[in-house]
Amino acid sequence: MRNYIALVLISLMTVACAKKQANKDDKTSDSTITADKSPQKQSKLTNRFTDDTLVNIYNHQTARDSKGVIHFFSNSNPTYREAAAMAFASIQDTTVVDTLASLLVDKDVEVRKAAVYALGQIGKTMKDPAKAQEKLLRAWIKEENKEVKILILEAIGKSATAKGMDYLASLDIRDEGLLYGLALGVYRAGLKEVFKDELTTKMVDLINPSHQERVREMAANHLGRFGRLAELKDVQDKIIQAMASDQHPFVRMNCARALSKINTPEVIASLTNSLKNDENYLVRVNAIRAYRFAYDSVRNAILDAINDDNEHVAITASQYMLNNAPESDADTLWKLAKKLKSWKTRANLLTVVNKYAQGNEVNDYIKSLYEKSDNMYEKGSLMLALAEKVENYPWLANHLYNSKELLIRSAAITALSKVRSLKAFDKVRADTVKKDFGKIFKYAIESKDVGLVVYGAQALRNPKYNYKDFYRDKSFLQKALDLLKLPLELEGYQELKKTIDVFAGRKVKPTPAGKAKKEVNWAMIKTLPQLQKVQLKTSKGDIMFELFVNESPVSVATFVSLVKKKFYDNKAFHRVIANFVAQGGGPHGDGFGGLDYTITSELSSLRYREGYIGLASAGKDTESCQWFITHSPTPHLDGNYTIFAKIVEGMDVVHKLQVGDKIQRVSLLESVSQ
Repeated sequence: MRNYIALVLISLMTVACAKKQANKDDKTSDSTITADKSPQKQSKLTNRFTDDTLVNIYNHQTARDSKGVIHFFSNSNPTYREAAAMAFASIQDTTVVDTLASLLVDKDVEVRKAAVYALGQIGKTMKDPAKAQEKLLRAWIKEENKEVKILILEAIGKSATAKGMDYLASLDIRDEGLLYGLALGVYRAGLKEVFKDELTTKMVDLINPSHQERVREMAANHLGRFGRLAELKDVQDKIIQAMASDQHPFVRMNCARALSKINTPEVIASLTNSLKNDENYLVRVNAIRAYRFAYDSVRNAILDAINDDNEHVAITASQYMLNNAPESDADTLWKLAKKLKSWKTRANLLTVVNKYAQGNEVNDYIKSLYEKSDNMYEKGSLMLALAEKVENYPWLANHLYNSKELLIRSAAITALSKVRSLKAFDKVRADTVKKDFGKIFKYAIESKDVGLVVYGAQALRNPKYNYKDFYRDKSFLQKALDLLKLPLELEGYQELKKTIDVFAGRKVKPTPAGKAKKEVNWAMIKTLPQLQKVQLKTSKGDIMFELFVNESPVSVATFVSLVKKKFYDNKAFHRVIANFVAQGGGPHGDGFGGLDYTITSELSSLRYREGYIGLASAGKDTESCQWFITHSPTPHLDGNYTIFAKIVEGMDVVHKLQVGDKIQRVSLLESVSQ
């Protein structure tokens, strides 16, 4: 007990110290959020694609033409060799490992960096990455440049094997830069579910404040996402200490996440202390998400957090209640919900209350809010609250069939899918109700609305519902599939194809995106300066970002083309996940749909830091018009989603964005010719 009290006192004192330091250094505290203005690597300010040879190499890259790219491996110009090597980070052709590995001994450092990165990208896609890893292990022994060695350690993790992890565990690394590389490698191996206990223990050691910030951050990322930690006192104390006292919120927030895996009174007390006292909302959000303990032990802290000044924290707390609150707290949440101004927080609590409510008072109140609201996203959340009652399905179905608002129809099918999943539905004996739902999902499939098709297809193939035997004539599925256009309605096509395969008893196979690739507009790309500035005016304020023309020219060109057509003006942020991303740019506002062409993935060595902008996709080479902005470093996205820009001003606005906030206007800050 003395140790417990002492630990809590230390936690309280160190959080206070961290708060003072945060006021000076914390880039993402609620009151002093600024963008990361330091480039990750030296980036030339000139557009490299004024060089036609680089354009030629890139054309081979976008065509996924390995032979055409390899031709430049022997070019006397190292810039061309580097571009050719980097091309394979996106092409990811597993047959070129030997040829690509020849560049690991290139005399030019930048060429070797590109070759290492590309080998790691290829290795992570291989069923048996041993060949790629062997090349990397040999390169590690011969390489003398520290920056290349850092990338080798990361690439070994990407192409992880048990042998590779044994090798990493055997290394006696003291240099801080190489320790960063080791942390990267261990994290990348975790993404492939390859672990070694000695390396997890090493990550605990690396969160010590004696190490560089980037080392601590990457080690904490691993512990937060993968740390398979036993309830050991020494491990627990080190993570609690780092969460309470580290100067950087990215370390603290990931330590909070790591503590979710340890269930002790000390951990609960420390998480609660961070939730109440840490000035950075990212840490408070993760503290809530780390609560996986007995409800009564955290109830009061969550109730307090619902009134947090930061809306992300309040929403996250309400989501905790949505998933965990018992019936005994329904009345408390009912009273609280009626006082709240945040519509999302209120809707989450009303969903809990309606789940347990008897009579019509709560149900009628939710419907009255629905009628008063002119916010389509709030209406959608209220529909989910009504979906807690099976008897609300006719009301929801009426909106599905008759609303002229696409967002309402999409929300209605989402809510109806939820109704069908309720345990109470299984107790419904009336065959008419079950037949009604069969008609509802058939209607969704035949609607030609991609969002409705997605939810309808997912519901139909759910084995618990037994729709496989419900429809005597299943030909409507194939007819609906044939009407969907690729790649414009790719998500609907993918989901419906899965359902057809399941009904036919076939193995579900990945669906190709189609071959509608946009021709690269090099004439326009050549007019853009590297780091072309863009202004994004939103309903929460202005944001400025810079485009990575050299790293992602095709994505940038597509984005610029859409900006000039005012495609993004008056669109909405349809998806916001606290301490992850704010996503927008979709044509319909419900997260579905895209353009009538796709863009090839451009997977450069850039990393997702706070305020980086990437393209959403439904798989490799399916990028379109939707994009997202990161709230904090998200290393699991690195090398998987195209990065095409970064925020340079207005990161405080990004952290305020919520679902439904408007993209009022997007404009280039320098004139660009057509």
